[in-house]
Amino acid sequence: MPALLANRSGGGVMDRIKLTIDNKEVETDRGKTILEAARENGIRIPTLCYYKKLLPIGSCRICIVEVEGYANPIASCTTPALEGMKVITQSDRLFMMRQNYLKFLLIHHPLDCPICDAGGECDLQNIVFEHKIEAVDLAAVGPKKRLASYATPLIKYFENRCVLCLRCIHACREVSGRGVLDLDQKGIEAHMTPVNTADCISCGECLSVCPVGALTESVSRIKSRVWQVQRTQTTCPHCGFGCRFSLDVQGGRYATDLITNVDDKPNSGSLCVMGRFGYDFVNHDARIKRPLARTSEGTGEVSPSDAVAIAEKALRSLDTEGKGVGFLISARASNEEIYLIKELAGKFKNAALATPAFYHTGKVLDLYKLMGLSYAYEYDRLLSCDVILVAGANLLSNNHVLGNKVREAVKLNGAKVVLLDPSSTPLSRIAQSHLRAIPGQDARLLNAISARITDENACSPEAKDVEGFVHFSRILESFNQTPNAQEAGVSLEELERACKLIKDAKHLGVIFGSGITQSEESLAALLNLSLLKNAHKDGVVAPIARQSNAVGAAAILEKIIAPEELLGREDLAGLFIFQDDPFHYLNRGIVERALAGKEFLLVGDALPTAVMPGADLVIPTGTFAEKQGTSIAGDGYVRERRAAMNGSPMGFDFLRELLVRFGGPKYESVDQVKQKIQESGVLSAGGDGEGCLTPLHQGAAGKSFYMASLEPTLSFKRPYTLILRDLFLNHCFLDKDAYSRGIATVYTGTNYPITTDRLFISAADAEKIGVREGDGVTITSEEGSVKKAVSIKQGLRSGVLEYLLFQDRRDVLKLSSSSQKLIDVSVEKG
Repeated sequence: MPALLANRSGGGVMDRIKLTIDNKEVETDRGKTILEAARENGIRIPTLCYYKKLLPIGSCRICIVEVEGYANPIASCTTPALEGMKVITQSDRLFMMRQNYLKFLLIHHPLDCPICDAGGECDLQNIVFEHKIEAVDLAAVGPKKRLASYATPLIKYFENRCVLCLRCIHACREVSGRGVLDLDQKGIEAHMTPVNTADCISCGECLSVCPVGALTESVSRIKSRVWQVQRTQTTCPHCGFGCRFSLDVQGGRYATDLITNVDDKPNSGSLCVMGRFGYDFVNHDARIKRPLARTSEGTGEVSPSDAVAIAEKALRSLDTEGKGVGFLISARASNEEIYLIKELAGKFKNAALATPAFYHTGKVLDLYKLMGLSYAYEYDRLLSCDVILVAGANLLSNNHVLGNKVREAVKLNGAKVVLLDPSSTPLSRIAQSHLRAIPGQDARLLNAISARITDENACSPEAKDVEGFVHFSRILESFNQTPNAQEAGVSLEELERACKLIKDAKHLGVIFGSGITQSEESLAALLNLSLLKNAHKDGVVAPIARQSNAVGAAAILEKIIAPEELLGREDLAGLFIFQDDPFHYLNRGIVERALAGKEFLLVGDALPTAVMPGADLVIPTGTFAEKQGTSIAGDGYVRERRAAMNGSPMGFDFLRELLVRFGGPKYESVDQVKQKIQESGVLSAGGDGEGCLTPLHQGAAGKSFYMASLEPTLSFKRPYTLILRDLFLNHCFLDKDAYSRGIATVYTGTNYPITTDRLFISAADAEKIGVREGDGVTITSEEGSVKKAVSIKQGLRSGVLEYLLFQDRRDVLKLSSSSQKLIDVSVEKG
C-alpha cells in the first residue's frame, strides 16, 4: 500500500516501467497497480469494488488476473505493477472464477432488475450479463430483508441488493471524513449498516459510489429508466465551487434524478447535500410561469410582450423625470443575464448596481486588484501542498467539496492542516493546529505568523523582490507574539504550533472565506502572509465563493455597492430585483421601508419570494435547469450551464428585449452575449482544459505588492459575538414554504443540514448562564432581541454563539442593521 500511495502524491517525476499485459508491452509509472496500468493502455479488466478516487479495496475479487510466477490469480486493483511482469487478464480459468464469485454475490441479491432504480445502468447487471450467468444454483437459509433503515431519510437502503463492495464505507471515511457506515458481522451474515447516524451530513457520497441499486435517493417522486429521460450535464446552482452533474429529465418537464461521474471535474462525482438533493425545486408547483402585473383592478397575468412594454413605460417615465433606478442582481444569475442588466443600467441617467456578491467576493476582487494579484487558481493544486491553512471558512454547508479536496491532500500527500476559526469545523478532526481566535482578531495572529517568518528569514526568495517587502518587514518587527496572542484569545503554545507549520511549509495552500473578509485588515494580513510564502505560485491561494456566480457578478458589474446601501438610497425611485430576495439576508425592517418608498418595483424570479407581494411587475426567469449560459466559479474559471428542461424561461428574452427598447444592441443568442463579455476584457480565452475561460482583469499579472499592515478595527462591547452561518443559502430552497423537498426532509442534529434554525453555544457558556440542551435563551443586540432554544456544541469558543440560518432566518436578522455576519450581543436564560 505505501508504494501505491507514493505514486499518488503528485510530487516529482515518476520512474517509468515496462510490463506485458495480454502479450502487449505497456508502460506505466512505478507504483501504479496492474489495473491502472491496464486501463491506461486500453485493456479492460472487469471490476466491481474498485472506484477511481478511493484507495484500493480489494473486496470483490472480480479484477483477478494471472501473473507469471504466481500459482494463483491475484487482485489487479491492489497489486503494484513491476518491471518485466507478465500479466494475463482473460482466460478460461479467470472467466470461471469470476463467474463463481458473481454467483456468491447473487445468493442474497434479488433478481428484481425491472423494479430496481439502477436497472439499465447497474455495474453488477452488466458484469453478470458479460459472464453469461442466467441462473444461480446457490442459496442461503434465513429471512430476506428488503428495505433497511439508513442514516438519512434522503437515501433508501435495500440491504438484499448490497454486494458488499465496501465502496460506501470507504467513501464516507476517505472523501467525506465521516464514520457513519461499517461492516457488521462476518461471513454469510455480513452486511453494511449505519453505526453512527449522528455523524451523517447527508452528502450522498455513499449513494454516488454504489455500483448497484442498494442505495437509491428518495427525493424524486417520479422515477424513470435511463432510456426514458434526457440526460444533460450542467453546473450546480448553489455555492461557488462549480460542481458538475447531469440532470435526468422526463418528457422535457420533470427532473427525476441527478447523476454524477467520477471523471467530471472539478468535483469528481462528489456533491454536498444541497447539490445532490436540492435540485427538486425545479419541479415545484409554485413555479412562476407567466408575467404578473399590478393594475387598478388587481394583479393578473399578462403576455411577455405586454410585460416588456409595462417595464419600459414605467422605467422611462422615472428616467425622464430625473429619478434614479436601482438594480439588485443575484450572484446566481448567469453571466449573460448579468451583462445585459449592466448594459441596461447604463441607459439611465442615474442608476446603481448592487449584488450580494459585494459582501465577500467583491471585497476579494477589489483587494486582489489593488495588490496586483491574479485571481484564477486550480483546486487540484491543493493536492501538492504540504501545509493547508483554512481561514474563516466552514467548508460544510458551503464549498463542501473543497473540504473533500483538503482531506484528499491529507490522505495522498500527508498534508498538515491549520484552521483559523472560532468554532469547530468538519476539518477539525484532521487539523494539526486550530486557532480559535476571538472574532475580528484574526489579523493579529496572521501578522504574528508573518513576523515569525520574516524574523527567521523563512520567507520565499521571490517575496523579497515584491514591491513593499522592506517596508512590510519593518512593520512586522513590532508584532510581538505574546501580546497579540493574548489579544486574540489564543494560547502561545497553539500559536507557536501554527507558526512552525506555516513557516516550514514548502508548498503552502491557503483557503479563506467570509470569516476573513469581515474586516479589511484580516484579508490584507492573510494575503501578505501568502505572498511571504509565495503561495500563489508554489502552492495555491483559494478564496471561496458563497454563490454559484459570485465571481461573475462582481467581475462583470465591477462598480457595485452593498444591497442595503442601494435599498436605502432615496434618489432611486425604481428598483429591479433580479433573482434575489433581500429579506433572505437583511433586516426585515430595512427592506420593508425601502420597498414601500419605491414608485416602481420590478421583480424577476422562478419561485415566489417575500418581495413579490409589493411588486408592480413580476417576470418568470426560469431555474438553472432551463437556462443556457455561463457562470464563473470560485476558482475563476467559467462553467457552462446547459438547459435540461423544456420551456422558455423569460429572463434572458425579457432583458434583451428591454435593452433594445432603451436603444441597446439586440443580441440574437446567449453565445453573442458571451462573446461580448470576452471582448469587454472581463474574460480571456484559454481556460482549464475544458473550454473554459479565465478572468485576468483583476490586476497586473506578475506584479504584487503589500498593503500596509493594519490593527484590527472590529470591536465588540457586549460579552458575546453571534456568528451567522448559511446567510446566503439559495433562496430558491424556501420562502414561507419549502420549495426543495430534499433539503426540507433532512434530520435535525448538530451537523448540517437542518430543518430549523439552530443556535449553538459552548459547553462553558451554557454552564455559565445555567442552560442545558434545548433550553431557551434571549439574545439581545442594539437593534432588538430574539428568543431561541440552544444546542451545546463541542469545540465552539467561549464567548461565541453560532447560528445556522434556515427558514426562520428573519427572526435573527433583525438583530443587525447591516449584512455583517458578526453581531455584538448579550445572552441570558429564558
